[in-house]
Amino acid sequence: MKKISILMTGFLVITLSLLTSCDNDHYGPAPVDVTANYSNKLSNPNPNLILTYNGETMIGKSVDFSTVTGETAIVTLYDILPGEKELKMVSIPLSEDEEGYSFSGSGMGENTLTSFRYEGRVTKGQLTLNISNLQMGNAELWANTYKLPTVINGIKRIVVGDIWGDEYTWQEVDGQVLNASCYFYADIEASESGATTQTWGNAIQNILSYILPQVLQDITLRADGNITASYSNEPLSGLDMETIFGFLSVPLTQDMITPHIANRKYIPSPKGFANWHQKNDKFILKLNLANIISQIASDKHIDANIINAIIDAISQMDPMKLKELLTTLNQSLNNDTLGFLININDTSFKALFNWLTTGIPMLVTSKEGHTHIYLDKEEFTPIAKLLPDLSPLVISMLPEDMQALGSIISAFLDGISKAFLSPQKIEFGLELVQSNKK
Repeated sequence: MKKISILMTGFLVITLSLLTSCDNDHYGPAPVDVTANYSNKLSNPNPNLILTYNGETMIGKSVDFSTVTGETAIVTLYDILPGEKELKMVSIPLSEDEEGYSFSGSGMGENTLTSFRYEGRVTKGQLTLNISNLQMGNAELWANTYKLPTVINGIKRIVVGDIWGDEYTWQEVDGQVLNASCYFYADIEASESGATTQTWGNAIQNILSYILPQVLQDITLRADGNITASYSNEPLSGLDMETIFGFLSVPLTQDMITPHIANRKYIPSPKGFANWHQKNDKFILKLNLANIISQIASDKHIDANIINAIIDAISQMDPMKLKELLTTLNQSLNNDTLGFLININDTSFKALFNWLTTGIPMLVTSKEGHTHIYLDKEEFTPIAKLLPDLSPLVISMLPEDMQALGSIISAFLDGISKAFLSPQKIEFGLELVQSNKK
């Protein structure tokens, strides 16, 4: 009996020493102390995530870090890489020290095949993560700097009606717009309806191609998914009702544009406000609403609680809550664009919300050095339906001496809306050419 007691005591001593030895294997923080969700979202009162994306600070994000043994970890990125709502990386080797764990490696997006490097360090209460060397899937095809094309006029096949409006035929007509910064195509027939769509389509193409060069110089689709641009915030020039309505019958030429852009100054946009990725052969443009709203709030000194609630509504995919909060926000901002958004009907707002949160799906085609990035009929229809509601916003942007033309503007937008909804096939977007600038 005494021998059994001695053996049992010895067994317990050995077992306890082994357990103690296992516990002492972690001379840094215990795995349970660093396993957590780390966030720098505006709604987090104590942000514990330091995140950089190709050297640029990224906010409004969260990352899960989990380790059981302290030897390997699982890291989950939430909406950090463009097109990757949730990306889980497993079996990441950890290097331990007294204060925490360090890790590094290479990863790839599941949906977009984006390749990247990551380096991180976790301590009790904080995760630092740097994502670098990003290369979007198909970046070799898409990533480049694009500039607006010079307007080119020439012979084009268009629908022409007789002087009585009884008969419509296809005819080759010189002086038509062949290339311009606004891209428009509609599959129409030689009929009154087709001619109407053609007239309004040409008008909006002319007007936007007249305005765009004053606002935008070039767009860069970066290999890391960022979208930047060179833009001008100077007032528009040469914009009057005679010019606008003249485009219903007179094609745009480059000579009309050149005097208004000759001395304009363009500045680079910051990174982190918009990104791109490819999904199912479509180009997805997505705005980083957290960064945009944070910038607006910092400029206007808006109540942080309202901004935090807006970011939460976006992350929770709650369009009606967002609309309610934007109404509150605009009481401080009195912004015309926000005023328009909060006054459109709920159905249209939900469609816009879907675009803002999941991205705008567009098609891309290239021909003879020109790249078209555009919406098809399915994606453009919600915009076409919204055009009549844009009247107050457009009128508010006009010079004071043109405010009285509100009824004409309303009729103009209503006509465009109806004309754009009638064809079975329509393409509307940007026409760009690759620049030598990288």
